[in-house]
Amino acid sequence: MVFLEFLLEFYEKIIVSIVTLLYLIFLIYQNRDYFKRG
Repeated sequence: MVFLEFLLEFYEKIIVSIVTLLYLIFLIYQNRDYFKRG
C-alpha cells in the first residue's frame, strides 16, 4: 500500500516534469518563429 502511494507520487512528479519540459520547448519554438519573422 505504501509502495503504491510512492509509485503514484513518483509518476506525478515525472508527468509534471515532462509537461513543463514540453511547455518550455513550445515556448522556445514559438520565440524562434517570432525572431525569424522579425
